[in-house]
Amino acid sequence: LLVAPAPLAVFAFGLGLRAVQENVRSANPITAIRLGVREAWETILEVVLTLKRMVGGDIRATNLGGIITIGQVTHGFAAQGLLPLLLFLCMISVNLAVLNVLPLPALDGGHILLVLIEWMRGQPVSLRARNAFNLVGFGLVIALLIFVTSLDLRRLFG
Repeated sequence: LLVAPAPLAVFAFGLGLRAVQENVRSANPITAIRLGVREAWETILEVVLTLKRMVGGDIRATNLGGIITIGQVTHGFAAQGLLPLLLFLCMISVNLAVLNVLPLPALDGGHILLVLIEWMRGQPVSLRARNAFNLVGFGLVIALLIFVTSLDLRRLFG
């Protein structure tokens, strides 16, 4: 009995589309670091703009993708070679970093918000309030995870 993996379905979610690519290289390490920081900053600005457009209703929630979409898009970049894969992974890392510092409960940004509230009040937030804050955040993160996974499954099987 021979078992072979089924080919992955290819979806066009924006990241999967082939865009004009520009490779920027520098033999000077300082210049290369400067270019990398500039690209990371531009990615941060794009993430913030996208979040604003989502909150404003310009981007539909059905455009979100979860772990299945991330896996498929990662596979697409890996098929293009090591450099495109590494650039995509860097982009994912920057996206996650920006999302993580949003002042939402259960994320690092939520913990920073609690520390700022404690600093402004001059006293700690009660353990009960802190736990409720984190529980709500955890629930929101789980709800988002379920939502984007259901979108992924609908795209995959629908």
